[in-house]
Amino acid sequence: VKVRENQHSVGQVVCQVVKVRENQHSVGQVVCQVVKVRENQRSVGQVVCQVFKVRENQHSVGQDVCQVVKVRENQHSLGQVVCQVVKVSENQHSVGQVVCQVLKVRENQHSVGQVVCQVVNVRENQHSLGQVVCQVVKVRENQHSVGQVVCQVVKVRENQHSVGQVVCQVVKVRENQHSVGQVVCQVVKVRENQHSVGQVVCQVVMVRKNQHSL
Repeated sequence: VKVRENQHSVGQVVCQVVKVRENQHSVGQVVCQVVKVRENQRSVGQVVCQVFKVRENQHSVGQDVCQVVKVRENQHSLGQVVCQVVKVSENQHSVGQVVCQVLKVRENQHSVGQVVCQVVNVRENQHSLGQVVCQVVKVRENQHSVGQVVCQVVKVRENQHSVGQVVCQVVKVRENQHSVGQVVCQVVKVRENQHSVGQVVCQVVMVRKNQHSL
Protein backbone atom coordinates (compact mmCIF):
# COMPACT_ATOMS: atom_id res chain seq x y z
CA VAL A 1 0.00 0.00 0.00
CA LYS A 2 1.58 3.25 -1.22
CA VAL A 3 4.98 1.76 -1.98
CA ARG A 4 7.64 4.34 -2.76
CA GLU A 5 10.32 3.87 -5.42
CA ASN A 6 13.46 1.79 -4.68
CA GLN A 7 12.13 0.44 -1.42
CA HIS A 8 11.97 -3.12 -2.71
CA SER A 9 14.47 -5.04 -4.81
CA VAL A 10 13.75 -5.56 -8.48
CA GLY A 11 11.30 -8.44 -8.98
CA GLN A 12 10.11 -8.40 -5.35
CA VAL A 13 6.35 -8.66 -5.18
CA VAL A 14 4.51 -6.37 -2.81
CA CYS A 15 1.59 -8.44 -1.60
CA GLN A 16 -1.74 -7.92 0.08
CA VAL A 17 -4.64 -10.30 0.67
CA VAL A 18 -7.39 -10.32 -1.98
CA LYS A 19 -10.59 -11.91 -0.65
CA VAL A 20 -9.20 -15.36 0.03
CA ARG A 21 -11.98 -17.94 0.29
CA GLU A 22 -11.74 -21.07 2.38
CA ASN A 23 -9.91 -24.08 0.90
CA GLN A 24 -8.79 -22.18 -2.18
CA HIS A 25 -5.25 -21.63 -0.93
CA SER A 26 -3.23 -23.40 1.67
CA VAL A 27 -3.47 -22.03 5.19
CA GLY A 28 -1.11 -19.10 5.63
CA GLN A 29 -0.47 -18.72 1.90
CA VAL A 30 -0.68 -15.09 0.83
CA VAL A 31 -2.38 -14.21 -2.46
CA CYS A 32 -0.46 -11.30 -3.93
CA GLN A 33 -1.26 -8.42 -6.21
CA VAL A 34 0.70 -5.32 -7.19
CA VAL A 35 -0.07 -2.02 -5.48
CA LYS A 36 0.91 0.96 -7.67
CA VAL A 37 4.23 -0.45 -8.89
CA ARG A 38 6.42 2.07 -10.74
CA GLU A 39 8.41 1.34 -13.92
CA ASN A 40 11.68 -0.65 -13.92
CA GLN A 41 11.08 -2.16 -10.52
CA ARG A 42 10.68 -5.66 -11.92
CA SER A 43 12.92 -7.72 -14.14
CA VAL A 44 12.00 -8.20 -17.80
CA GLY A 45 9.62 -11.12 -18.29
CA GLN A 46 8.55 -11.24 -14.64
CA VAL A 47 4.78 -11.56 -14.42
CA VAL A 48 3.01 -9.42 -11.86
CA CYS A 49 0.25 -11.58 -10.46
CA GLN A 50 -3.08 -11.04 -8.84
CA VAL A 51 -6.06 -13.32 -8.29
CA PHE A 52 -8.62 -13.31 -11.10
CA LYS A 53 -11.95 -14.80 -9.98
CA VAL A 54 -10.59 -18.20 -9.05
CA ARG A 55 -13.36 -20.77 -8.67
CA GLU A 56 -13.11 -23.64 -6.24
CA ASN A 57 -11.18 -26.74 -7.31
CA GLN A 58 -10.18 -25.28 -10.67
CA HIS A 59 -6.57 -24.74 -9.72
CA SER A 60 -4.31 -26.58 -7.35
CA VAL A 61 -4.23 -25.32 -3.79
CA GLY A 62 -1.86 -22.40 -3.47
CA GLN A 63 -1.42 -21.93 -7.22
CA ASP A 64 -1.79 -18.27 -8.22
CA VAL A 65 -3.69 -17.36 -11.37
CA CYS A 66 -1.82 -14.42 -12.86
CA GLN A 67 -2.67 -11.50 -15.08
CA VAL A 68 -0.75 -8.35 -15.98
CA VAL A 69 -1.59 -5.14 -14.16
CA LYS A 70 -0.78 -2.14 -16.36
CA VAL A 71 2.49 -3.49 -17.71
CA ARG A 72 4.47 -0.98 -19.76
CA GLU A 73 6.29 -1.75 -23.03
CA ASN A 74 9.44 -3.90 -23.14
CA GLN A 75 8.97 -5.27 -19.66
CA HIS A 76 8.45 -8.82 -20.94
CA SER A 77 10.84 -10.85 -23.05
CA LEU A 78 10.05 -11.50 -26.71
CA GLY A 79 7.65 -14.38 -27.17
CA GLN A 80 6.65 -14.44 -23.51
CA VAL A 81 2.90 -14.74 -23.21
CA VAL A 82 1.15 -12.61 -20.62
CA CYS A 83 -1.54 -14.81 -19.18
CA GLN A 84 -4.87 -14.38 -17.50
CA VAL A 85 -7.81 -16.73 -16.99
CA VAL A 86 -10.51 -16.61 -19.65
CA LYS A 87 -13.72 -17.99 -18.16
CA VAL A 88 -12.37 -21.49 -17.67
CA SER A 89 -15.15 -23.93 -16.86
CA GLU A 90 -14.68 -26.89 -14.61
CA ASN A 91 -12.90 -29.95 -16.00
CA GLN A 92 -12.12 -28.35 -19.37
CA HIS A 93 -8.45 -27.90 -18.62
CA SER A 94 -6.12 -29.77 -16.34
CA VAL A 95 -5.99 -28.57 -12.77
CA GLY A 96 -3.59 -25.67 -12.41
CA GLN A 97 -3.18 -25.14 -16.16
CA VAL A 98 -3.63 -21.48 -17.07
CA VAL A 99 -5.44 -20.56 -20.27
CA CYS A 100 -3.64 -17.55 -21.71
CA GLN A 101 -4.50 -14.64 -23.95
CA VAL A 102 -2.60 -11.49 -24.88
CA LEU A 103 -3.40 -8.22 -23.14
CA LYS A 104 -2.64 -5.26 -25.39
CA VAL A 105 0.57 -6.64 -26.86
CA ARG A 106 2.50 -4.10 -28.90
CA GLU A 107 4.36 -4.84 -32.15
CA ASN A 108 7.57 -6.90 -32.18
CA GLN A 109 7.07 -8.20 -28.67
CA HIS A 110 6.66 -11.79 -29.86
CA SER A 111 9.06 -13.78 -31.98
CA VAL A 112 8.27 -14.33 -35.65
CA GLY A 113 5.95 -17.29 -36.14
CA GLN A 114 4.97 -17.47 -32.48
CA VAL A 115 1.21 -17.81 -32.19
CA VAL A 116 -0.52 -15.71 -29.58
CA CYS A 117 -3.23 -17.91 -28.16
CA GLN A 118 -6.57 -17.41 -26.52
CA VAL A 119 -9.49 -19.74 -25.92
CA VAL A 120 -12.17 -19.81 -28.62
CA ASN A 121 -15.43 -21.25 -27.28
CA VAL A 122 -13.91 -24.58 -26.28
CA ARG A 123 -16.61 -27.16 -25.64
CA GLU A 124 -16.15 -30.09 -23.30
CA ASN A 125 -14.24 -33.14 -24.56
CA GLN A 126 -13.45 -31.59 -27.96
CA HIS A 127 -9.79 -31.11 -27.17
CA SER A 128 -7.49 -32.94 -24.85
CA LEU A 129 -7.35 -31.62 -21.33
CA GLY A 130 -4.95 -28.70 -21.06
CA GLN A 131 -4.63 -28.27 -24.84
CA VAL A 132 -5.12 -24.64 -25.84
CA VAL A 133 -7.03 -23.80 -29.01
CA CYS A 134 -5.32 -20.81 -30.56
CA GLN A 135 -6.25 -17.95 -32.84
CA VAL A 136 -4.41 -14.80 -33.82
CA VAL A 137 -5.18 -11.62 -31.91
CA LYS A 138 -4.48 -8.53 -34.01
CA VAL A 139 -1.31 -9.84 -35.65
CA ARG A 140 0.51 -7.27 -37.75
CA GLU A 141 2.27 -7.96 -41.07
CA ASN A 142 5.53 -9.93 -41.24
CA GLN A 143 5.20 -11.31 -37.75
CA HIS A 144 4.82 -14.89 -38.96
CA SER A 145 7.27 -16.84 -41.07
CA VAL A 146 6.47 -17.46 -44.74
CA GLY A 147 4.25 -20.49 -45.17
CA GLN A 148 3.32 -20.65 -41.49
CA VAL A 149 -0.43 -21.08 -41.13
CA VAL A 150 -2.16 -18.97 -38.52
CA CYS A 151 -4.84 -21.18 -37.05
CA GLN A 152 -8.17 -20.68 -35.40
CA VAL A 153 -11.01 -23.06 -34.66
CA VAL A 154 -13.79 -23.26 -37.25
CA LYS A 155 -16.87 -24.65 -35.51
CA VAL A 156 -15.40 -28.06 -34.84
CA ARG A 157 -18.11 -30.59 -34.13
CA GLU A 158 -17.62 -33.55 -31.83
CA ASN A 159 -15.82 -36.62 -33.20
CA GLN A 160 -15.05 -35.04 -36.57
CA HIS A 161 -11.39 -34.60 -35.83
CA SER A 162 -9.08 -36.37 -33.48
CA VAL A 163 -8.98 -35.03 -29.95
CA GLY A 164 -6.60 -32.08 -29.72
CA GLN A 165 -6.25 -31.67 -33.49
CA VAL A 166 -6.73 -28.04 -34.52
CA VAL A 167 -8.62 -27.24 -37.71
CA CYS A 168 -6.96 -24.21 -39.28
CA GLN A 169 -7.90 -21.43 -41.62
CA VAL A 170 -6.15 -18.20 -42.60
CA VAL A 171 -7.08 -15.03 -40.76
CA LYS A 172 -6.50 -11.92 -42.88
CA VAL A 173 -3.27 -13.09 -44.49
CA ARG A 174 -1.53 -10.41 -46.54
CA GLU A 175 0.29 -11.01 -49.84
CA ASN A 176 3.63 -12.83 -50.01
CA GLN A 177 3.28 -14.34 -46.59
CA HIS A 178 2.99 -17.90 -47.91
CA SER A 179 5.38 -19.69 -50.23
CA VAL A 180 4.40 -20.28 -53.86
CA GLY A 181 2.35 -23.45 -54.23
CA GLN A 182 1.62 -23.70 -50.51
CA VAL A 183 -2.09 -24.31 -49.96
CA VAL A 184 -3.81 -22.34 -47.24
CA CYS A 185 -6.38 -24.64 -45.73
CA GLN A 186 -9.72 -24.21 -44.06
CA VAL A 187 -12.54 -26.62 -43.31
CA VAL A 188 -15.23 -26.97 -45.99
CA LYS A 189 -18.37 -28.26 -44.29
CA VAL A 190 -16.95 -31.61 -43.29
CA ARG A 191 -19.73 -34.06 -42.54
CA GLU A 192 -19.37 -36.93 -40.12
CA ASN A 193 -17.57 -40.08 -41.33
CA GLN A 194 -16.87 -38.64 -44.78
CA HIS A 195 -13.18 -38.19 -44.15
CA SER A 196 -10.83 -40.03 -41.92
CA VAL A 197 -10.56 -38.71 -38.40
CA GLY A 198 -8.13 -35.82 -38.24
CA GLN A 199 -7.92 -35.31 -42.01
CA VAL A 200 -8.33 -31.65 -42.97
CA VAL A 201 -10.21 -30.73 -46.15
CA CYS A 202 -8.58 -27.63 -47.62
CA GLN A 203 -9.46 -24.93 -50.11
CA VAL A 204 -7.77 -21.69 -51.13
CA VAL A 205 -8.84 -18.53 -49.33
CA MET A 206 -8.46 -15.27 -51.29
CA VAL A 207 -5.31 -16.25 -53.16
CA ARG A 208 -3.74 -13.42 -55.12
CA LYS A 209 -1.97 -13.80 -58.49
CA ASN A 210 1.48 -15.39 -58.64
CA GLN A 211 1.27 -16.69 -55.11
CA HIS A 212 0.64 -20.28 -56.13
CA SER A 213 2.24 -22.34 -58.88
CA LEU A 214 0.27 -22.95 -62.07
